[in-house]
Amino acid sequence: MNIIYFGTPDWAIPPLEGLISEGFQVSMVVTQPDRLTGRKKVLTPSAVKAFALQRNLPVFSPIKIKDRDVFSHLKQKNPDLIIVCAYGQILPQKLLGLPSFGSFNIHFSILPKFRGASPVQASILAGDSTTGISIQKMVMKLDAGPILSEKKSIEILKSDTSKTLGEKLSAQSKDLLIESIHQIIANKGFVEQDESKATFCGLIKKEMGRINWIEDTPELISRKLRAYDPWPGIYSYDSDGKRINFLAIELSSHHTKLGVIQNDFSIGCKDGSVKVKRIKPEGKRIMTGEEFLRGRSHLINTLLS
Repeated sequence: MNIIYFGTPDWAIPPLEGLISEGFQVSMVVTQPDRLTGRKKVLTPSAVKAFALQRNLPVFSPIKIKDRDVFSHLKQKNPDLIIVCAYGQILPQKLLGLPSFGSFNIHFSILPKFRGASPVQASILAGDSTTGISIQKMVMKLDAGPILSEKKSIEILKSDTSKTLGEKLSAQSKDLLIESIHQIIANKGFVEQDESKATFCGLIKKEMGRINWIEDTPELISRKLRAYDPWPGIYSYDSDGKRINFLAIELSSHHTKLGVIQNDFSIGCKDGSVKVKRIKPEGKRIMTGEEFLRGRSHLINTLLS
């Protein structure tokens, strides 16, 4: 079985590792181009590229997957299967139809729930207690292809962030993928998705982490904190115009002024308040809420925005 594998972040490594361990031929790993990262803007390969190079696998990092020469390059590999896990670009129909056994996507939800780019974050934001993994045959409609296999009822802990939940799903997708490939070889049938139950989630954007102290409840703020860890985090701007990133909070049903910093660094929001325990002020080190207010007492009774 000759496989071309598409993936970019850490989450895409365990399924690729599983393919290698099972002896499948991975003739090409396709990933996003190297990016400038950190304050020093160092050109850095994706996690999948770094892993693939360690395993001496051929790597291809096209800027645009829809470029004509990309298809020509991949066609030379004559793949039996294409497997996609968190790649970051939408594959064109011509590429989906290239492998003889089809193209399949590993999706971190039980489809048709949370079709789209951020199902892990969406599950936490929704307050779900469980999630799962779907392996679907890819079609030219977002995450709408028929389902080959699923792993259901993966628990979402109250302590799970998008990072820890994504790692959990990624690790469990490894065995599910191997089972699924054997089902593909055995010509197992597919189950069509129920379009009437489809829900969607988009790309996470930086501004989504900004707290709305009028509309957000304590529970929603807590879920945002977990869902947007490690990026973009949750934050507000103080009256000096400086950004404050909130790293740890306590929830309370006690009501106080909406968006106003109190002496103990509690802040009122819809249906209650949150007490800030740990923060990262703009341009400063991580510190406790008490430490922050001790040196900035002028911010007490001021409004966050």
